[in-house]
Amino acid sequence: MPSSFGDVAFWAAVVCCTLAQLLIFHSTLRSTPAKSSPPAVPDSLAELTPRRATGSRPSELAWVTLPALALAILFVLTWREMHPRESGSARARPASEVSS
Repeated sequence: MPSSFGDVAFWAAVVCCTLAQLLIFHSTLRSTPAKSSPPAVPDSLAELTPRRATGSRPSELAWVTLPALALAILFVLTWREMHPRESGSARARPASEVSS
């Protein structure tokens, strides 16, 4: 069964966006709370991890999770629009087949 260009482009977008969202989520989990006075020279590589300037961990996770969920819903709706179901839906049938 050959895939259409639209299907390939859709799945490429899903993979790219999923990877980007996972990296954003990983970065958010990896960040550490900001210290009041950062050292002039880091003692170790652990000191080079990203630091949160303000905000709390739950609010940051919410601001990362909500757009990811919205993107997932958008992908589901896009897939449904690209591949309408043939059974029983007036939207899926051509206008010539729909009786008034």
